[in-house]
Amino acid sequence: MILISGAGGHIGRALIKKLSKKKDKELLALVYRYVKFPPKVRILTCDLTKPVKKNKIFSHVDTIIHLAAKIDYTSPKEKVIAQNTAMTNNIVKLAKRYKIKRIIYMSSASVYGHADNENIIEETSCHPESAYAYSKLLGEREIRKLPHWIIFRAPVIYGPGFESFCKLIRLIEKHRMFLIGNAKNNVAMVHVNDVVDAIIKVIENKKIDKQIFNIASDELISQEKMLKVIASELRVSLPAFYVSRELALGLATTYQKFEKFFGRKATPLHEYIEVLSADRIINIEKAKKILKFRPRVKFKEGVKELIRECKSSQH
Repeated sequence: MILISGAGGHIGRALIKKLSKKKDKELLALVYRYVKFPPKVRILTCDLTKPVKKNKIFSHVDTIIHLAAKIDYTSPKEKVIAQNTAMTNNIVKLAKRYKIKRIIYMSSASVYGHADNENIIEETSCHPESAYAYSKLLGEREIRKLPHWIIFRAPVIYGPGFESFCKLIRLIEKHRMFLIGNAKNNVAMVHVNDVVDAIIKVIENKKIDKQIFNIASDELISQEKMLKVIASELRVSLPAFYVSRELALGLATTYQKFEKFFGRKATPLHEYIEVLSADRIINIEKAKKILKFRPRVKFKEGVKELIRECKSSQH
């Protein structure tokens, strides 16, 4: 049986959608709130920030896919780190208590930091800058204490359900977006379906063990090209003016003060700007060689699908 924590999230839903079609896979979805899944999926609700209560069903689990995490760039750093660390620690305790053979952990390429780098390999030193990134690195350290583990590091994930991309699309559609720096930098991304494919490859190959894999698109997309593709699909003009990264961060600070004054939920603009302006190429040669991983979703096709979803959610 495969236990999937954070099954109600975007990656979890996409993974269960695919795995539930396989007759030989028994699935246990661990969720914070009830989520409707295909009939063959067993569902267990729990708060992973607290110790997991004993349950006989865990004795049937042989693999854990740990996806659960709080992605929040506006809450206090200490809170984000504490919550994500607690979730991972409780999953590790669960694995030890029931002698669960294998754990697959969804980390993040944000553990490398935002520094420009045109060849980020799995051995690249980690310099996490956000609380979320730091909590992911701490999670990796806990996971690696177990006998059998696999860690995935993915950059910005996009696809159905990813609201942050919808916000970007709406900004471009309303002509409120601008280009940051010279906009020639490579923006590292990956479609959720490609992430799911990588996870399934590991599930199906038990020989792969104690490995860290970068998972990303092998398509080089500059910030300018990324915004141009979105603008073209929306049939609007490309943002016409450029601002420096420093000015963009200053404008973000001003806007967040405006949000706070009016009691609105803060938008993680600083993180968006850091991601859009960093010049990074995530090297996925290791995943290609060992997992036979091949990213299938091209950015243009992925954006078309996402735009359709964003527009339908507005109605």
